[in-house]
Amino acid sequence: PLGDLQARARSFDLSALHSDAPRTALDLDASASTQGLDLPAQVQLSLNNRDAGRWNEGRLPVRTLTLQLSARPDDPSQLEVKAFEAELGSARAGAGRVTGSGQWNPATWRIDTRLSALRRRRRGGGKTRWPRRCGRC
Repeated sequence: PLGDLQARARSFDLSALHSDAPRTALDLDASASTQGLDLPAQVQLSLNNRDAGRWNEGRLPVRTLTLQLSARPDDPSQLEVKAFEAELGSARAGAGRVTGSGQWNPATWRIDTRLSALRRRRRGGGKTRWPRRCGRC
């Protein structure tokens, strides 16, 4: 077996890495466990963004994210996203949720998602109705 890994970060700001990155205050907990090179390793990630906000304010509009991955250490080109859940919005208010699962390899990316409780806002902060039909969708 390759063993286990635990990682933790607090108040991590992506904008400190690159001037174009959004401002964040990420609390991150990650773990990985393996039983051998030819058996899938399990990876779990939990993220809380205490400085979530709108893109146009230079922030990341993700409040929380949980992710469960699986991949064999001897073949990391095949990745299974067992489950993910992201709560969207700002630090003050939620704007919806995205959940799903999927698979990735160098040739294809397949992801199944579910959107729920999505809220859209006008530039001035007021609520906006979603269009009934989208000609670009």
